Amino acid sequence: MCIEGSISSVITSYKRDIEVVKRALKSVLAQTYQPIEILIVDDNRGEGGEEYSEALLSLESMSPLVKVIKSEGGHGSQWARNTGIRAAKGEFIAFLDDDDEWLPEKLYLQKEAMDRNPDAPLCYCNAYIVDERVIPPVTRDEDYLNFPEIVTYEMMLEGDLIGSTSKPLIRRSVFEKVGLFDTAFPARQDYEMWLRITRYHSAVGVNKRLVKYHLSGKGQLSLNREKCIKGHKLLYKKYKADIDRNSAARFNVEFYLAHYYLKMGDNARALKHYLISAAISPRGFREKLLIKLRKIKTMPKTEDIIMKLRGTFAYDKAYMPLRNAFVRKVIEHDPVLFASMRYKRVMKRPLHLNPPVTFTEKIQWRKLYDSNPLFSECADKVRVRDYIKKKFGFEGDGNELISLPKFYGVYERPEDIDFDALPREFVLKTNHASGQVIIVPDKLKLDLRQATDTLSKWLAVNFYYAEAERLYRDIKPMIIAEELLHDKITDYRIYCFNGKPRFIRVTAHDSDSPSGYVGNTYNTRWEEAPFVWKADSVTKPQEKPSNLKELLQCAKVLSQDFSFVRVDLYSIEGKVYFSEMTFTPDSGLQPGLEYKWDKRIGSFFEV
Repeated sequence: MCIEGSISSVITSYKRDIEVVKRALKSVLAQTYQPIEILIVDDNRGEGGEEYSEALLSLESMSPLVKVIKSEGGHGSQWARNTGIRAAKGEFIAFLDDDDEWLPEKLYLQKEAMDRNPDAPLCYCNAYIVDERVIPPVTRDEDYLNFPEIVTYEMMLEGDLIGSTSKPLIRRSVFEKVGLFDTAFPARQDYEMWLRITRYHSAVGVNKRLVKYHLSGKGQLSLNREKCIKGHKLLYKKYKADIDRNSAARFNVEFYLAHYYLKMGDNARALKHYLISAAISPRGFREKLLIKLRKIKTMPKTEDIIMKLRGTFAYDKAYMPLRNAFVRKVIEHDPVLFASMRYKRVMKRPLHLNPPVTFTEKIQWRKLYDSNPLFSECADKVRVRDYIKKKFGFEGDGNELISLPKFYGVYERPEDIDFDALPREFVLKTNHASGQVIIVPDKLKLDLRQATDTLSKWLAVNFYYAEAERLYRDIKPMIIAEELLHDKITDYRIYCFNGKPRFIRVTAHDSDSPSGYVGNTYNTRWEEAPFVWKADSVTKPQEKPSNLKELLQCAKVLSQDFSFVRVDLYSIEGKVYFSEMTFTPDSGLQPGLEYKWDKRIGSFFEV
């Protein structure tokens, strides 16, 4: 079939990463049916705007089709699209948000469908969603129970079946009939436009995934729940007469209000609107739940689902309490069973304890069977200081070889902390667990209520019930206020066997890493190790510390009483500071450690 007709492509850009905009532009230039022009509407705002605008202008060199339209900035997506509509010369217009992509046949297949349906005002398509909020990004199908090839106004009242503005191909003449995007809407303006268009005439669809919609969570309007609620309510007000006579449409209003309120953490309003929606349409409620279940099934791993839920009401108030209660019951009933299940799930191989051979197996054995009281004493961040002083023979906070961060106070309850007596900068931590730290660079900016609430929650946790590490079970929880040495310290985690340091894991701050950290492992001669740890997913060579000899000497002294211990130290301006002693690092779970190296390291470890 020979298709004809000129298309204007409009890319709207709002201070994104210029490389992301290039990705969008390249996807337009790669179309099998080329547009006659590609308009990039520059609506950037904020600091660095001029530099960004210059970068956008440079994109004109990629093709003679590209033209950048500069604005004063900050007008919003509706204004940018309206600007593109006014400037467009083609018979058809296709919008593309600057963080999305088109697949090569997108314009061709849609134009072909429009030629078959000359009265259709627009042609939409299916899409992929690329969720960049998880690492690595997850690509999944967009959520449709069924993809309709024709969409009527009544169907659109019941739910937005067209979706993102990056999907449709629209006849330019339509905007002369229905008007431009409504700039009064803080969100849902695309849905409102599709309602206006389909009220005029039904739209057609191409049931192919021709768009990649990138979900980054960085400033995307669809993730601003407050604006979505305002836009949704405004949409209901504008179309109230039509919505109220359609029970499915009325259900849609209530269900999505509940959805947005839940995302905002307003659980009372969310429950209210969920109940109203279920009362209006029990069948619609079941169908929406089915969509959620389909979405979960397309996620490749349970870990990805959990990561996606982190920070939500469902995660904090439902998943975590149930998970923790289940884990506690299993550990109380049979800690060996728990360790075996956990090991098999993470390490992808059975746990052998009779006898244990690898390093990770021997850590599991220690967790379950080794009751050496020194483990609890030295894992306690308060009591370990007496152990260190005895080993090195000093009083106070250190000697010429090793120093301890100054303690400003040890407290049983958050209410006991006299914040007025503390210096301007300090660290708050607990003595009985791992990772429970609040860095306070300026106490005048500290949210005291949030800090005390967090500390109270930490004190209530018995860390034994996290991974069945028995050495944590009987440590009395306390709060420590101590000296802030530096807000970005490099950790030297020295693995020692029978008093002999064998290798060093270095963890350093790095702003280029997604986690903010990089890791690397070295032997005691500072030669890079031939294996990696699970935490060191991003590695970068680290400079050998000038006082490596002193770091190793301190680790040697502190590890003499143990068949294995990890001694964590800092080096600040050539001075060694103690961090902690760890007897079951990472709870003995290292999925990135090859079996041959797991076994080799295990040969140093006597149990």
